[in-house]
Amino acid sequence: MATQFEKVTVDLWRSLGLDVPQPIDGILSLQISEQVVHVVEQPQGSLVMFGSLERIADHEIDQILCENLFLDDPLQPVGARSSADDAWVFWNRQSLDRCEIGNMQHQLEVLSAKLERLSQG
Repeated sequence: MATQFEKVTVDLWRSLGLDVPQPIDGILSLQISEQVVHVVEQPQGSLVMFGSLERIADHEIDQILCENLFLDDPLQPVGARSSADDAWVFWNRQSLDRCEIGNMQHQLEVLSAKLERLSQG
């Protein structure tokens, strides 16, 4: 029997016209333009999408930190600097119980747009 994560992942990949990865476990990855977005169930019951950037322009850092405080869109990505490699990681999440294709596509779009904007400096 498929888990909720497997069901929503299949729906998302199909909506994007992509072949469904097999098996669906661990971290799945999508190439969106120049960026790689990873999809994982973390914690259990949540659909998390995340991506990273090695460098961000200094003038963007204050804006990122301000955007982290209070977000109008619950799917708007949150960013932080990784202590492991000093890269910036951006993620968003939603409950698997409430995942609908439109919400998943929106979650992916806002994350990939933020990664794209910040990668261009």
